[in-house]
Amino acid sequence: VQAHDEFLDVPYGDHERQVLDVFMPDGVENPPVVLFIFGGRWLRDDKTEVHDYRRLFRMNQAGIAVVSMNHRYSTDEIWPAQRDDVEAVLRFIHANAGTYGYDSSRLAVWGQSSGAHLALWSGVMSAQDPELGLDAVVSWFSPTNLSLLWEDRENDEVPGANERMREPTPEAQLLGVSAREDKAAGDAASPDVQASLLPSDAVLPPTFLVHG
Repeated sequence: VQAHDEFLDVPYGDHERQVLDVFMPDGVENPPVVLFIFGGRWLRDDKTEVHDYRRLFRMNQAGIAVVSMNHRYSTDEIWPAQRDDVEAVLRFIHANAGTYGYDSSRLAVWGQSSGAHLALWSGVMSAQDPELGLDAVVSWFSPTNLSLLWEDRENDEVPGANERMREPTPEAQLLGVSAREDKAAGDAASPDVQASLLPSDAVLPPTFLVHG
């Protein structure tokens, strides 16, 4: 099974970066769908990362439809624009299931690095609003608590590396303020903090965390 139909640069909003690609597997009726979110410090790279390491090929080969999205960079608009873009794409996926032929009732989100941060946010948003209909989250090396990233850099085992990151840091560019100096702003954009504040009856989707 390989990609049969592809739909590139489909708009889901008015900004030039609010576009996505849809890749349908060949010979599969109503396949499940994965939303892939690229990594790039919230300010670089794009949806074509789904092609790296044959990720798209392998998902299509397994009979899975793939949606790969761009989002607004932090240099375009600061948080929560990126979270709002993910929510818009989730709603797009559900609204357009009949158009493309996938089964949006079987939907997972997979992200890496800053995209994994947004993938975890998709889980939080799904718990807040079950209409987003998310069944699983896959998070590859996500920053989960933005207020603690500076501490991680200072305490890692790579002398002279991360602690010398140029200011403003990626998370400061995302927030518009220093997460180290404004913990409330960092907490507001941190999926682990916001997940801990959900009502006791809220249901988070199954989540697979990968670090290393």
